[in-house]
Amino acid sequence: TILMPSLKNPKVMSALLLLAYLVSLAAIVMYKWRDRKIPIIIISDIGTDPDDILAIMVACAVQKFDILAVITTGGDTINRGRVARRWLNIAGMDHETPVVPDLAPGSGNTKCFVPEDTQSEEESFLTVDKAGDDLAADIIIKLAKEHKRELGIFAI
Repeated sequence: TILMPSLKNPKVMSALLLLAYLVSLAAIVMYKWRDRKIPIIIISDIGTDPDDILAIMVACAVQKFDILAVITTGGDTINRGRVARRWLNIAGMDHETPVVPDLAPGSGNTKCFVPEDTQSEEESFLTVDKAGDDLAADIIIKLAKEHKRELGIFAI
């Protein structure tokens, strides 16, 4: 027997709609940018719902995106950064892709669920300022200046 998730479940429907959107976007990108990768930043509250994991895994799998940074937001951003690094590692991404916790006050307060096999903060190679200052906005601005109109920002 094949177990099918209930389409009446709002989380299942959200995940399916996100997947359809990402597949459509990937098809457009593949046609328009056949010969090169699109530079992107992913802004995510990963660690609460599965849509962020799915989006990161698809972005890595299509091999049409140059993921320049992953910014974690939504509260508990250090743990969200650890979770993002875990999924990037599973997708075969190296530690060169910065994972930047948004440390700005008011970035949210949703609980982050951290899988047991997630690396520690030190082992996750998070990009954080030693003084505790927020680097997320600075990194977004820096990358936007470098890549101008070609930069894509995926906020999920």
